[in-house]
Amino acid sequence: MVSMKAKRELVARFRNEYESSDRASKGRILDSLCDATGWARKYAMHALRRLPTAPARQRRRRPRVYGPNEEAALVKVWKLSGFLASKRLAPFLDEFLSALARHGELSLPEPTRSKLARISASTIDRLLKRHRRAHRPGASLTRPGSLLKRQIAVRTGTDWDDARPGFCEIDTVAHCGGGLQEGHFWTLGITDVATGWSEFVPLKSKGRVETLMKLKALRTRLPFELLGLDFDNGSEFLNYHLVRFCQGEGILLTRCRPYHKNDQCRIEQKNGALVRRHAGYGRYDTESQLALLNRLYGTLRLLVNFFEPSLKGKEKAATPYRRLLASNVLSKSQAHELESVYLALNPVKLREELLRIKMELHELGSLVSFLEDATV
Repeated sequence: MVSMKAKRELVARFRNEYESSDRASKGRILDSLCDATGWARKYAMHALRRLPTAPARQRRRRPRVYGPNEEAALVKVWKLSGFLASKRLAPFLDEFLSALARHGELSLPEPTRSKLARISASTIDRLLKRHRRAHRPGASLTRPGSLLKRQIAVRTGTDWDDARPGFCEIDTVAHCGGGLQEGHFWTLGITDVATGWSEFVPLKSKGRVETLMKLKALRTRLPFELLGLDFDNGSEFLNYHLVRFCQGEGILLTRCRPYHKNDQCRIEQKNGALVRRHAGYGRYDTESQLALLNRLYGTLRLLVNFFEPSLKGKEKAATPYRRLLASNVLSKSQAHELESVYLALNPVKLREELLRIKMELHELGSLVSFLEDATV
């Protein structure tokens, strides 16, 4: 069997003769080439008429910029950041490295520090490829409410000025451990559409009075004025208590379409990436667990809002804190106060505290499960 290399050599040998020959001579050349190569006549004609290909250019290899030292440093920074995705981590790396150095957590030598400060998202993906770990999917429980549906408008794309901080999505997450028994706790979460600023608080129950009371508490934590609330059709929100409160405070109230979770994509994303990731999927129904959830969300709000950048449309990833400062809705005193809080925060210590709380929550959940099994 003739190799491809030999076939190319035959074509190169016959090409010039074929182009300068008459019709009869071309036929004889084609017959010889087809007999030697096994090609069809049309393909042989095409091969002889085709211009000779230029020799393949030698690929120029660029010198390697990110070596083992940079990879090791990147892995450490990635872990300290809470395993941020590359498109969120890349624009934030310079600021994050400065925060780590400011609190004495990590000081990288030059030129490693400068290289990481300008690294691209694709290079981060390449260097971290073998260090990645999969994440568990989320779960949700929502009971539809039937009251006041006609009085609360379904939110459309033109209802809100999403570029201005203050218009928020709100939702609850069940901590039922996969069962349907009553008495478990919930998490109430709120996230700002413009900046991504997020706050969370645990609920003993999804009752209307307690939900409204916790919402008022969340409102006081927001560094901006609450202008609008968008929620699903759950009965904890679709009730007269919340409607009267929002009307009295001048807060625009809208709801998403039933069975269209993507209408609330921002808070739904936070439910999985923050609540489920850190609080987990266990059942929580004791006072000790409630205290730990309060501690968990008190630490998590500082990490998420000041040190975890998020993507928004085609914009580069930025932290909610940076987006809030860029919105120019804060007064000079408010911006200075928020900056003082930011500079005093150590992201490594916050993440260590978060890990300790999560371990306590897990151990307590395991102990509760053991005691329940022992009493059966």
